[in-house]
Amino acid sequence: MKFRKKPVVIEAMQWHPPAEWGCFQYNTSCGRKVWNGRKSGVGSDGVEYNICDVGIRTASGFAHLEDGDWICKQHVNGKEDAWPCKADIFAATYKAAE
Repeated sequence: MKFRKKPVVIEAMQWHPPAEWGCFQYNTSCGRKVWNGRKSGVGSDGVEYNICDVGIRTASGFAHLEDGDWICKQHVNGKEDAWPCKADIFAATYKAAE
């Protein structure tokens, strides 16, 4: 059987690290590119960051974010769910709501 996804409207914003975060650097302790000068906390856009990761809390746990990823949000049954989406997948999957 094949199924087509029902049309659903979501909220989304493309994420870019704030300029004051500085530039990417490679952290050998965790093997990831991270933003220098930041230790831990939550930015004004709701994005969490620490020395080895930047991401958002989702229904299935912490999800890593990279520059240019989209943060998608949807409200279902009174609950909000959020998830990251790579820019190329977002472009292939979503179009602006009319």
